[in-house]
Amino acid sequence: VTGLGAGRAFAEGLRTVFATRQYKGIPLSHVVTTSIGVAETTGGESIDLLIERADGALYSAKRAGRNKVEIADVDPLALEGSASIGPSSGTRRRGSRAA
Repeated sequence: VTGLGAGRAFAEGLRTVFATRQYKGIPLSHVVTTSIGVAETTGGESIDLLIERADGALYSAKRAGRNKVEIADVDPLALEGSASIGPSSGTRRRGSRAA
């Protein structure tokens, strides 16, 4: 499993734990949801850009209905200081900010 794959698996595990746990003061009829954005560094980008891409993936997860894990795209332009938002095949991927 790659760093990104391990990050996604970890995030999915967290999301599942939050959704299935019972919380004091929250009725059983309510479900706690968790949206998470995951990004892996390209090696040449700043920490600020990495966080920005993960944040964009987080907001994509929220726009997609919440309670989701989104993977940030690695955009070649990201190394030049800009990120793009665009779907990929299979896993939903978005680029932009951090979470």
